[in-house]
Parts: sequence; C-alpha cells; structure tokens
Amino acid sequence: PTIPREKNVNFNLPKLPVTCGEAKGTLDKKQFKQGAQMRSIRTEDGKWLTPRDFEIRGNHAAAKNWKLSLRCHGWTLKELIEAGHLPKPPITRKKQKNSNKCEVCRQEKQLVFCSTCSRSYHQNCHIPPVDAQRSQWSCTLCRTKAWEKHPESQPCHLESEVLKRPMLPEEQLKCELILLKVYCYSQSAFFAQEPYYTQDPQEHMWLNKVKERLNKKKYHRVQGFVRDMRLIFLNNKAFYRNHKFIQLPLKIEAIFEKYFKNIFSIQETSESVCQFKHIIMT
Repeated sequence: PTIPREKNVNFNLPKLPVTCGEAKGTLDKKQFKQGAQMRSIRTEDGKWLTPRDFEIRGNHAAAKNWKLSLRCHGWTLKELIEAGHLPKPPITRKKQKNSNKCEVCRQEKQLVFCSTCSRSYHQNCHIPPVDAQRSQWSCTLCRTKAWEKHPESQPCHLESEVLKRPMLPEEQLKCELILLKVYCYSQSAFFAQEPYYTQDPQEHMWLNKVKERLNKKKYHRVQGFVRDMRLIFLNNKAFYRNHKFIQLPLKIEAIFEKYFKNIFSIQETSESVCQFKHIIMT
C-alpha cells in the first residue's frame, strides 16, 4: 500500500521522528551526519540504534536498504537526503589516528586500537580484556557513550535498589565502565597492586583484584563490586588517617563515587525528587 506523505512539515528541526514498520524512534541529525555506522536513532524504549539496526527492528531486515525502509512523516530518508533536509552520512566514518599510548597505563607497544574512537589499550589493560583476534572492536567507553550523552534517558534509582541488582549484562557493563574510568586516572595506579600495611586490615583489597573478579564474573550482584571498591579506600583511609597522604584515597574515592552515582543514575535521597544532573566525565 502507498504510504501518504505529510505536507507542510518542518524538516529543519535537529531531531525528527522516524518509523520502520511498527518501530518508532527519533533521529538525531548531529549523530546521523557522522556516519551510517553511528547509533543516531533513539527508540521509544530508550535504546540507540544505527539506521540498519532500526531497519532490522522494524522487521525489514531482508530489504537491506534503510534509506528506503525508514520514513519520516511518510517520506523515505532517501527522499529527505536528496531534498537536502537530511545530511548525507558517510557510509563509514573518517578513520581517526589512534593514540600510540595505552589509555590506562600510558605505555606503548602491543596496543589494540578501538575502531570507533582514537583510544588504544593493551589487551589486558582494557576492561573487559580485548579479544586480539577481532579485526573490528569498540572499547567500553564507546559502547556506553549513549549513557553519558543522554543521561536523561535513564530513570533514577535508590542506591539500595541498585546494590541488590543481579549482575546482568547491563549491570556488568556499567561496572566495567566505572572501573575502567577509575583506572584511566594515573594516580589510581597506587591502588592497583596488593598493598602492604604495617598493621593489617581484616581484608586486603586492591584494583587488580577487583578487575580479576569482574573479568571472571565473580560478582553476582552489583553490591559485591561496590563493596570491594569501597573497601580499597576504607583500608587506605584507616592506614593513612594521620598522614598527608590521606588526600589521595579521598580523591580517587570521590572519583569512583561520582561515576557510580552517575552511571547507575542514583538519586541522593529517597525523599528527594529525582533530578539527575549529568556530570561531564573526563
């Protein structure tokens, strides 16, 4: 059947509604302009998809021509591109020059390059470890970019509820993102190895041990990961409580807590209205 094309539509808006079969979403022109491989369409359930992935969601996988499958107010995206209402996205993004230093340890040699951004990592510095056999690979920071760019798409939660969550794939990925971001701070290297204390705490904990447990999927709930991270700083604060060095564990602890609250969209108190404010994560 012929799909009617709506008249008198303002196609100059930065975001436009798109459909494909029963699938509905919103196309972000800025993302769309960067390339067909970019996740530029936000679905009704908050997921970000490439035009091809959106075509598949609309049950038009066999068509393999998203420019004709996807429509906006009845007009195909091909028609809107030809009319100048949409930018013509490059099929592949312009290749960026990758860094010659690992994003985590800042060392060179034997690096694995992210196919999406300019970052580089050693196979085991990245979280989770990189499968070196893969020709195309996106780092955790790129895979989770939508959470940071569009925090408003995530509802807020109480910390107590987040801690009780089972470690499903999304929770696992969020914990990997948090830990990777902590590692990317050069000063966090002090907490990477097993510490030596003249007075032993009841339980030692360090970043590499947390990473090993996370990589091996030893955490069954988010609470286990958060508990181990907090234990690192609790032990250090206790040992250095009367020393000027106390500032370092306080600083890295604050960085961890910031990422934990932002990435899991945690509201501060149960009484407060959830007004999640995105903090730019560097």
